[in-house]
Amino acid sequence: MKVPMRFWLLPLAAILGYYVNRRNKYILFFGIIAFIGVFLSKLTAEPLGSLYKWMFLYIPGFSAFRESSKFYFFTAVGYSVLIAGLINFLIEHKTFKRTVINVLLILGLVSIVILNARVVIIWFIGARI
Repeated sequence: MKVPMRFWLLPLAAILGYYVNRRNKYILFFGIIAFIGVFLSKLTAEPLGSLYKWMFLYIPGFSAFRESSKFYFFTAVGYSVLIAGLINFLIEHKTFKRTVINVLLILGLVSIVILNARVVIIWFIGARI
């Protein structure tokens, strides 16, 4: 199944947010949280596909995590802070020429989030009617 291009833009924005703020200790912490969330939510896919199975068998209490959707929370929290760090960097480092580009980048990120959330929004509105 082909993954739409818009699904690659938010992880790219998170990586850019980490890169431009890599000296900030909070960004480093949330970058690690996002990496752990992505790594654990991939389940048994490569790379290191057998690590999840090993953790499932040998780490006490980890068997409660039969499927990986429980780790999406870590990814979402990490991505939200990293993308906010990117937006903060764009707002702080603006010049007259780059102001228009910064506004377009921020609006692009917001539109991607709205496109991804439209199914939930439509379902919520349909449930109320």
